[in-house]
Amino acid sequence: MNEKSRSPRRDLDDLFEWHARFAQSVAFKSFIDNVSNVLTDGFFRIIKNENFQGIETDTMDSSRAALVQGRLSAAVSGNLTKENESFCIKISNIVSSLRNCHAQHFIQLSKPKNSTNIVLRVFEPEVHNFSPIFSKALSGVIDPCDCVLSI
Repeated sequence: MNEKSRSPRRDLDDLFEWHARFAQSVAFKSFIDNVSNVLTDGFFRIIKNENFQGIETDTMDSSRAALVQGRLSAAVSGNLTKENESFCIKISNIVSSLRNCHAQHFIQLSKPKNSTNIVLRVFEPEVHNFSPIFSKALSGVIDPCDCVLSI
């Protein structure tokens, strides 16, 4: 394939290990809002197998009084491995990033290659528009060992 025939979308995909696209921003915001009621730091995994595609959490709160479990379907693409499928992040960073996201938007989480960051993008519903109206590298990505995982 020559360089002139590459689409901007394909070039963007080459920069990331995986993408998780949520068609209903309201469902994603509700998922995060529910998690934020209990957790300050959340451990998440992106899953793509024959039974489920999407994001899940299985995390204890810092006082070990409550277990938060949840799943939300998403269209997942890319190369998921045990090393890159999970991340731990301060929930407040996601909540603040979603404040200007409306019901008509769709959301994409992405994992850049050779980075510990997670990138959150918000898109207009127009199918052929690959430019996000909002993009933020979520700060506050923390070592998964610092999250209290359910074992």
